[in-house]
Amino acid sequence: MESLLLAMAGFVLVGSITPGPVNVIATNTGLNAGIYKAFTYVLGASLSFSVVVFIAGLMLNEVSELLPKATLAMQIFGSAFLLYVAFQLSRASASFTDANENQSAGFWAGSFTQAINLKHGCFRVLA
Repeated sequence: MESLLLAMAGFVLVGSITPGPVNVIATNTGLNAGIYKAFTYVLGASLSFSVVVFIAGLMLNEVSELLPKATLAMQIFGSAFLLYVAFQLSRASASFTDANENQSAGFWAGSFTQAINLKHGCFRVLA
């Protein structure tokens, strides 16, 4: 039981602290619009993450009970997709544009960004 908890804790830690779109946008918003605006963005992202993980957990629990073999297929697909995204990111150019320099993100932007975050989508399936 302890090894399972340790493995899950490591998985959650890596999934939580690795930079994703929410971390990058929150950092940019804090730099350009101040800590209050960044806080509202992070609050929206955090609440959205909690709601989406809860709903996904309920749904995946039902799927795994109805179709036990689907669980392994979802884990394999999620892992393969994460590797594909990592490979694509490693090959992407690092050019930036300043087109939306004056825009900052708020609560609803944080909620939406987190809800469609692919990294956390795979995290929900693999957990």
